[in-house]
Amino acid sequence: MSRNTRLRNFMSSWPFPVVIISILISTIAFFIAILLVPSGDSTASAFATDFKRWCFNYDPLTGSMEWGYLYMYLVQPLIIGAVIFGVWREPLKELKEIGWAHALPHALSGIGLVVILALLLPYVGSSNDYSSGDIPFEPDRLRTSFMAPPFEMVDQDSTRRALIPTEQKITIVTGIYTSCGETCPLIVQQIYRVMSRLSDEDKSHIRIFALTLDPETDTPAMMKAMLTAHGVDQNFFKGLTGAPEYVDPILGAYQFAKARNPETNILDHVNLINVVDPEGRLAFRFTLGNSQEVWLEQSIRYLIKESF
Repeated sequence: MSRNTRLRNFMSSWPFPVVIISILISTIAFFIAILLVPSGDSTASAFATDFKRWCFNYDPLTGSMEWGYLYMYLVQPLIIGAVIFGVWREPLKELKEIGWAHALPHALSGIGLVVILALLLPYVGSSNDYSSGDIPFEPDRLRTSFMAPPFEMVDQDSTRRALIPTEQKITIVTGIYTSCGETCPLIVQQIYRVMSRLSDEDKSHIRIFALTLDPETDTPAMMKAMLTAHGVDQNFFKGLTGAPEYVDPILGAYQFAKARNPETNILDHVNLINVVDPEGRLAFRFTLGNSQEVWLEQSIRYLIKESF
């Protein structure tokens, strides 16, 4: 019997719908399992968070998602399964006559395929590095102890925000500007990914102040539009701006070096992410990159353990 003949016989008999239906049921189970994976810093938790963001427009900071997307992913396999039952009704009647036990090996093959793919997915095509990195985080060596320069500016909602140590918050201080199309979005997303891997309790100890690097241009409304475009939770992310004569010295104190490129008119700037401890000390400084992202997360966890 030729290969094509065997394939036609397989697809016209009851084993084919059994395999397909088992795959569909296993897929639904996989989606439900993804929803039940708790937040954490494990590979599985990080992948589940990313998967929900990709497929369900999930916001890990608020827990909200587009339930319509989830409904679509769960209902589509059921519709396909109903079509399979309808088209292969007669072959399935034959299976009923010979006994459902004969279907078990074929059902297990379909389930096994989904399980193998589910186990491989966290390690394939991920844009993030969830490991601790090749270079270990050494807080005693990296930590600084000088006081962070205080400031008070308005956020994207025109509410005054200040760096006040007595508030006992871990404060992430970075610099961005609204018309930046290169590294500023990367800074925002790197911080966002770190926050998404923290528990709700850990997040309650943290605030993020993104100081404008272009106070001559950036208004509160523009800062709000930028943060909204990036889809971050604005309960945590505050885009701060103010008068240039006040903001520029603060940027200098935090060593946010910047210069306007005369040829492109683009604002070239250093990419810094500062972590201020609850006592107001500038504890750690990081930049962009996978290892830096891992260190940023570990520094926050270190300070939470130390302070709360």
